[in-house]
Amino acid sequence: MIKKYLLNQNISTKLLIYTFLFSVVVTLVFTGIKLYKEYVKGYERIEHEFLQIESSYLDEISHSGWVYDAEELSLDMKGIVNMQDIKYSEVRFKDGTVFKEGSMGKGKEVKKEFDIVYTHNNKDIKLGMLLVVGDVEGLHKRLLDHVIITLFSQLVETFLAVLFILFIFRRLLTRHLLDIAQYTKSLDFKESKQLLVLDKELSTTHKDELDEVVYSINMMQEKLYDSYNELSKELNKREEVEKSLIKSKNRLEDIYLNDTLTGLGNRHKLLQDLELFQTEALVIIDIDDFKEINDFYGHLIGDNVIVECSYRIEEYVDTNLCTVYRLHSDKFAITYESISSKEEFEEEVKLLIQRVTREMISIDQYEILIHVTAGIAISVTDFYKDTNLALKIAKKFNKNFVVYDKKYEIEKEYEKNLKWTKKLKKALDDGRITAFFQPIYNQKTKKVDKCEALVRMIDEDGEIISPFFFLGVSIKSKLYPKITMTMIDKVVEAAKVYDYTFSINFTIDDVLNPEVRDYFEKAIKENNLKDRIVVELVESENIENFDEISSYILKIKDLGCQIAIDDFGTGYSNFEYLLKLNADYVKIDGSLIKNIDKDKDMLLVAENIVNFAKIAKMKTIAEFVCSKEIRDILRDIDVDYLQGYYISEPLAFEDMYKIKNIE
Repeated sequence: MIKKYLLNQNISTKLLIYTFLFSVVVTLVFTGIKLYKEYVKGYERIEHEFLQIESSYLDEISHSGWVYDAEELSLDMKGIVNMQDIKYSEVRFKDGTVFKEGSMGKGKEVKKEFDIVYTHNNKDIKLGMLLVVGDVEGLHKRLLDHVIITLFSQLVETFLAVLFILFIFRRLLTRHLLDIAQYTKSLDFKESKQLLVLDKELSTTHKDELDEVVYSINMMQEKLYDSYNELSKELNKREEVEKSLIKSKNRLEDIYLNDTLTGLGNRHKLLQDLELFQTEALVIIDIDDFKEINDFYGHLIGDNVIVECSYRIEEYVDTNLCTVYRLHSDKFAITYESISSKEEFEEEVKLLIQRVTREMISIDQYEILIHVTAGIAISVTDFYKDTNLALKIAKKFNKNFVVYDKKYEIEKEYEKNLKWTKKLKKALDDGRITAFFQPIYNQKTKKVDKCEALVRMIDEDGEIISPFFFLGVSIKSKLYPKITMTMIDKVVEAAKVYDYTFSINFTIDDVLNPEVRDYFEKAIKENNLKDRIVVELVESENIENFDEISSYILKIKDLGCQIAIDDFGTGYSNFEYLLKLNADYVKIDGSLIKNIDKDKDMLLVAENIVNFAKIAKMKTIAEFVCSKEIRDILRDIDVDYLQGYYISEPLAFEDMYKIKNIE
């Protein structure tokens, strides 16, 4: 078979077959080598992403787990599964709580586990475990696709090249083989002068055997010369490639320290500079709700917004005295070598925020208005940690910016303290769980006739502690019902002194708790409060025991109390829910109200809620009213009641006399 189809062929066909087979073998070998390198590179990329997770996300997850910040933890895990080769992440805490993001596949995968450890008082405390799964199946598929394309293209190129070689061979050599054979029989190499035939001039019309040999030799010389030139070019190309590999190395180093989108230094550069250079102040600026910009306008527009923000920040700061960085996602940082005074610096940052946000960003046909929140740290030991803490506090309390203060570090310790349950129990025993009352303004009567009771803790040193730091712990430690019953007592006490209607927050768990229900009913009956109390139902999850809850709400109404649905417009809330619970008031969620003067979609949602409430004969209350502009809009869409810092901040019991001066 081999003799018939290979050995018995003429030299041209043999050349074609041998060349093609050899090229196929070489192609397969080099493709295999390339495939192996890309296979190793793919695994190295997954390992690199594991290292990225360990360096960039593990500390944040440890912090979120320590502070029970599920929202921040979810954002971190989403950031992990958004990596190119990561398809699933899972956090499992020691108490059995599990958070998952992404999906586990059925194909081959690479798993990596990280211990979630938090350092407290110089001790490492293991909180749980982070599992990350890399998508090897996707890597294999990409490699297979790449191999198929490479082999097909290489084989086609090889075949075409072989055909071309065959044509040249037949044209220049094969047809003259007999003549060359006759000539070589008589050719004598002993005399060097025979080599002079190379200098013989060729006839342009009649060529004998020697002419063909000379022609072939001359052609060979030309080919050798061409090959030498090609080799020289190849050597030059290799030198260029080596140089390019050195431009690549420098580029990688540049990417490690600089943001590719804005050209600013990145987080690594910031941390490096904080170590190397004198810094007196650090500002971290975060674009509010940037994810919504990306989701609504697309990532390309989002990138343009980031670039424009970087231009504005650099425009309004003195880059001779400070340096601007872009951290991950929508955060920027500014380091200051020196500042004149704390007060002047705060005014400078305030002015910077105003300048960056006061004009809309024009991109294509879109006009986008942005808002930012800033955290500031001045003359501290750990600038990055303290500035981030100030930023989180600013976001939590809806402030434009917050300057780091040592008291925040104390609050952070509260949040971290494993003995918090004991402190909370002691606060309950000592009567340091109290109520602050935020006035609710009636737009029809132009006065305050309601107040919402908001829980606060008074620390042993007199510091007022937000429920952000202890409500989560109270639920886990089974102390939350005691807090609710304490708030019932505080509302009763206030109702005896002040002639307002008082709102008290009930969760679904409160409604389902027989002890809390009995305590509330007894307080209403014994103190004859009747229509002086509004129960604000806070929905934290889907209601499974709807019949039981609906039954108890009817009982509350039989007592003369009213029902308000809190935080309506987000989460699980819907209009059917309102009707089924037969609510008296609808509290429009603050996330809709705080941007209603800048976001037409928010305004449209709020208008629909107001219109529905009127049809259903319910009153509306707008939360988070923080400016005159927002108040005027809410008046125009006919919201019944306003609540927020523009009306009044929450007041202690002894300060409630100030309510009468609110207009």
